[in-house]
Amino acid sequence: MMTDDIEERAVLARRGIMDHSDCEDCVEDWTFLMRQGRREFPLGLRTVLACLAFAEREGAVPELPADWWVIISTGGINDDDARRGGPTMDVFKAWPGRAESIVISQESYMGCTGGVAPWRRDGDTGPSYYAVCPLCDNPIQIVGLFRRQEESRARRPYGRHHRGDVPGLCRYDEDAYLHCPYADPNHRTDTRARRHSKDPTGRALYGLMRGEFDRVTLAWERFSGIHLGPGAARDMLRRWRDDQGWRYYDATYGNLPQMLFFAAGGQNLVKRYIVPGSPLHERLKGVPQVRLAPARSRYVQVDKAGPGFLTLDFLLYARRIEWDGQHMNETFRLRGLLGRDDGQQAFDDLTLDVDQDWLSHTADAQPGRDGRLLDIARETLR
Repeated sequence: MMTDDIEERAVLARRGIMDHSDCEDCVEDWTFLMRQGRREFPLGLRTVLACLAFAEREGAVPELPADWWVIISTGGINDDDARRGGPTMDVFKAWPGRAESIVISQESYMGCTGGVAPWRRDGDTGPSYYAVCPLCDNPIQIVGLFRRQEESRARRPYGRHHRGDVPGLCRYDEDAYLHCPYADPNHRTDTRARRHSKDPTGRALYGLMRGEFDRVTLAWERFSGIHLGPGAARDMLRRWRDDQGWRYYDATYGNLPQMLFFAAGGQNLVKRYIVPGSPLHERLKGVPQVRLAPARSRYVQVDKAGPGFLTLDFLLYARRIEWDGQHMNETFRLRGLLGRDDGQQAFDDLTLDVDQDWLSHTADAQPGRDGRLLDIARETLR
């Protein structure tokens, strides 16, 4: 027979929450240590949340926002991030200062790190595994890397920010963490926020632009459908240099090609070369004032369709971060504008996805290097 009377209530035996993510025998990432009389026992956070969901459904507690449950369902949140709603991530990189975004799996992680120091740290409760956030260069902890795959409730391994230094790997930077999309699912772009002039991530972005400029321009072309010839590439790189674009927290390893044009204002599209079959090409075919002239190269050239003067600009704007579980998707919008005075919209905006691993993808697509563009970068970014 059940009774509502509880002779001795359980209380917290220890203040705080315990990281239980490396346990191979259960799926609780976080537990509370409880005490009832002389008996101590763990209470998993998932159990607490399940009870809360039941109480909400029965009307015992006020209804919680649906977004809150979505955030909580991502799991892998440390006690500070739980209050902030910090999400987990499905990608990592092995070292800071690199433009790479590797999907987390046991195979990829062990292949990149070997599972040895400095990525592995042994403690009293067993080994912990670390890597680097692909965007902010801060340490992350890899959770559930060796969890049994046959466990029916097991999730894929994932990463979460580790708010502390990992010796030999990387140091923790609070400002970089606070501006990282992976630290806040409600991340909003702040175009005014700037890194310190000696910030290591900013310096790495500067070096990446200088050393990989030919691949930056190719990634831009694959993203937008707009070819950058040497003259246009030099002009945009000078603007980026003069504006110190590497210092903006908006700029990351993943979106460096887009940062050449983001917040740069409208840019002339007439006489530019466009990739045939690209979404932009399809949009331009529907603009009566535009003629797409065949070119000797593999592109088509934007030109006027009749007599008179054609003013046609493009604008890259509206950076957005969206989430699909642990996966982050970054987009920009590209708008066409006819006339500089009234700025009539030329076609429906394009929403374009950012390839976070653009460097390796462009290197695979075009293994050779473009010496002209690399010379421009070396001359412009000394």
